[in-house]
Parts: sequence; structure tokens; C-alpha cells
Amino acid sequence: GCYHLEWVCIPDSVTSIGEGAFSDCINLESINIPSGVTTIKCSAVIPSGVTTIKGSAFYNCRSLESIVMPDSVTSIGEGAFYGCINLESFNIPAGVTVIEHEVFRRCNSLTSIVIPGSVTSIKSNAFMECEGLKSVFIPDSVISVGNGAFYGCTNLESINIPAGVTIIEDCVFYNCNSLKSFTIHDGITTIGQQAFSHCKSLRSIKISDSVTSIG
Repeated sequence: GCYHLEWVCIPDSVTSIGEGAFSDCINLESINIPSGVTTIKCSAVIPSGVTTIKGSAFYNCRSLESIVMPDSVTSIGEGAFYGCINLESFNIPAGVTVIEHEVFRRCNSLTSIVIPGSVTSIKSNAFMECEGLKSVFIPDSVISVGNGAFYGCTNLESINIPAGVTIIEDCVFYNCNSLKSFTIHDGITTIGQQAFSHCKSLRSIKISDSVTSIG
């Protein structure tokens, strides 16, 4: 680790950057990636003690395949991993309470995600267009799931909605082509507009008597 390295200027002749090339460069503030670079092998380990991952921190890091998140993290900002199309797995730390807007949008290689019991809210478009996502377990602690949260998760086969959620928001499962069945539990009062639109494999849906409005 080049602990005191603050900036790097990479010449145009470079076409490949190896895995861990700038590992532990904790003070690195600026780096240019030449247009000729076609391969960047990338994994990340967030050091213990970090509490906040800022919004768009890893935005469009297309070569990021894995990241280790310490338990000290309590906040992950909006769009933090938006467009990380090769990110295969992710551990959401137990202290995180909100899954923010678009935080995992277009993480196409994620196949499953476990949401810890500390989470109370999943914001809009949080997992939008995660085309590889097949299963999601949402804990009972969650009381709100935002509009379009799983929009375009075309391979999503199974998901549960906790008892504390009272509204299925607009477009929340829009274009979830692989979803075959779904149960609307007692306590849900509202089903938003296009909540299950274009769910082409959906064969059955059970709606409880508590529902008073369907968009």
C-alpha cells in the first residue's frame, strides 16, 4: 500500500490494470484511466471503522466483482453501486437501516441478496434492473418498499413481503418476468399502479380482504 500516494497519471500506452494495483492507497484522491484501457480487475475491501459509503461511491464500476463490507458500516448512499454489472455478491452490514434509492440498480450479476433485520426501509428503484437476481428475503423489520424497487428484475422467482408493509407501491414488480405466484397478506391496503405489470409468468395472486385500493 502506497499510503502517501495522492494522485496518479497513467500514460495512454497502458491497456490493462491488474487486480489490486492500487490496493490500500488510502490517500489516493485522483487518478486518470486512459481510453485505451480495456481491462481492470477489481475487488475492494472496506476497512473496519468506516461507517458511511457515500452516494455514487462505486457508480458504474463495471469491473468490480466483489466487495467486503465491515460491520461498522451503517449507511450506504444513493446509487452507491449503480451499474456495477459484474458485482456477484454483497453483504449488507447488520447496522444498515435503509437501502437507499438506486443503490444496487443494474447490478446484473447479483443472483441473491439477504437483507439484515436492521433494515426498515427499501427505497425506490433500489434493485431496479438487477436482471440476475433470483431470490430476495426481506425481514419482518421492513415496513416500506419503494416504487420500482424490483422493477425489471426479469429472473426474480421468489420474494416475500413482510407483515409490516401496508402499501405495494407503483411498479414495484414491473417486468418481473419469472415471478409465478404472489400472496398479498392481511394488512396491505393499497396496490399501486402497474405494480405487477408485464409479469408474464405470473399465474396466481392472492389478494387479502384488507386491500381497499388497486391502482
